[in-house]
Amino acid sequence: MAFSDIDRYEAEIAFLAGLNGNLAELLQEPSLMGALEGAAITVLAKGVDFHGANQFDPTLLGGFPVGTTLLTSANCGTSATNNPFKSNFWCNPSSIDGLGLTNSSQGGGGIFIHGWGHNLQVANNRVYNNAGTLSGGINVGQGEFPPSYLQGSATNAPPGSCQSSTIAGIQLPYCHNLNVNMHNNAVTLNSSTGDELFSATPAGAGGVSICTGSDFYRFNNNWVCGNLSTGDGGGVGHVGCSYNGDIEHNSILFNQSSNPTIPANGGGLLVMGAPDADPPCGVTTDQDCVPAPSSITPSDGTGPGLVINANLIMGNAAESGSGGGVMFQQVNGGDVTSFPTTPANWNSVRFTNNIVANNVAGWDGAGISLLDSLNVNIVNNTIMSNDTTASAGVLFNTLGAPLASTQGPTCTSNCGTASARQPAGLVVLQNSAVFVANLPATVTCPAGHFTSTSASNGNCRAWSVPLLYNDVFWQNRVFNIQVGALGTGTLNQQHVVTLAPTLNQATTGQCLAGSSYWDLGARGDTGPGNHSSGITLAPTFSDLTSTAGYTGAGNTGDAMIQLGEGQPSIARPERRAVRKRLCGAAQRARVDHRVLSASAL
Repeated sequence: MAFSDIDRYEAEIAFLAGLNGNLAELLQEPSLMGALEGAAITVLAKGVDFHGANQFDPTLLGGFPVGTTLLTSANCGTSATNNPFKSNFWCNPSSIDGLGLTNSSQGGGGIFIHGWGHNLQVANNRVYNNAGTLSGGINVGQGEFPPSYLQGSATNAPPGSCQSSTIAGIQLPYCHNLNVNMHNNAVTLNSSTGDELFSATPAGAGGVSICTGSDFYRFNNNWVCGNLSTGDGGGVGHVGCSYNGDIEHNSILFNQSSNPTIPANGGGLLVMGAPDADPPCGVTTDQDCVPAPSSITPSDGTGPGLVINANLIMGNAAESGSGGGVMFQQVNGGDVTSFPTTPANWNSVRFTNNIVANNVAGWDGAGISLLDSLNVNIVNNTIMSNDTTASAGVLFNTLGAPLASTQGPTCTSNCGTASARQPAGLVVLQNSAVFVANLPATVTCPAGHFTSTSASNGNCRAWSVPLLYNDVFWQNRVFNIQVGALGTGTLNQQHVVTLAPTLNQATTGQCLAGSSYWDLGARGDTGPGNHSSGITLAPTFSDLTSTAGYTGAGNTGDAMIQLGEGQPSIARPERRAVRKRLCGAAQRARVDHRVLSASAL
């Protein structure tokens, strides 16, 4: 393929620091994609028309010449012979179908869709045992992206968006990879080594990363199992601003996010806004520093209209972080600062009809965790049998705790000998310092989310407060780490570390006495009935292990199985027997968390 038949949408020469300082540090040879190359299948395409301008003008610093426009189906010509853009995917609908892809390890993973791969289908493939810098299995797009396109702004850089809006100032889609359809794939045993594009944390899912500008994508009916990331996102990651994504009917199982030095979040599914570029520190860019929060703009967020429906998210682990099953991280940001009193214009997520079970987190939120995510609707889900181990190093005030990528209270008493137990089912985190520093004087919270008496400057100003409706939160367990005396015999040079309470299952399906449960909470609370953090979540019409402190409309303390849409609910006299069967099934499926290492001890 000739170079002129494909287009970039990020800095073209990775070594040139003037184009991109982060990638320049990687000292990669000059290339189209910098550090992201060598996938088993790499998809490149033609996406823009320069209309004769010089696309290699060095003064552009990786941008496009004035007057550059996006290609559409109207650019295909009347026949294949007179199509001036042979690699325009609007003219050539393509598919990656029915392949086995393995052992790719040069940075790109199994499948790397660079840009402008519109209407591409990725189906019926087995993507296994690959490694990459951003994602091991499938990459749609990449971490680099231009400044956001705002409706009506005179500063929008070419080529602009493929859509317009009637709302002045709202962020428009990037249109980098439109309508990509990924379905019926098995993505297993892949790993992400992390990419310095995200200098706050090496984010990038071990299995599938769907990056900024993957607008209107579909990720349905896939099997994502046994993938590993050294940063945020073990299985699947929606990273950056993409319009109207759709994640449905997938099995996301036994994936892991693990890093020995910093908390890594989102063991199963990560929904994350891409961070903006780091600000200069002194006279040199990219020098390690802690700039004033107000000097940094918040993330653009994850884009509007994301639907996550009817997925099985089970057995995943965030070993030293938050969100063992699901992590919502910077869903909101610039959308809130631009429209503080109009929640209808904010990014949103509908999380419905999912099963989040048997996941584990070393910090908190073994089922679901939320940070800077003010407009998330969690409806009709089952969040059960998730465990927090409180084994993250930050809970012991270890050496690297102040540098952790996720803020929040750490150990406050007995530091070094015991960790404090953490919320297990769902946890909400304090809004980040950068987000809070950029908020205007008045913010209107989404209707139904807040627990204060007013939507104006309600709890969402300081917390990620989701809408919780018709959910099951059942027996989400809490543990903590205790550091005892020196061992005996060959263990006499190290202290004995134990997981408390100690539960030894004698028979399959045994429901053990002595377990402690904590379904809902906020980081900073000290127990299920304690709300010293300053916020009490407000579930309604939900079944909880205990309703103590959660007396909202329709809540019950009798957890039951959701039978699915349109199915009859289980009558109260039958729930005890159902819980007994459910407990046996959950115990049989549980991962033995005692073998997890105490991170950073």
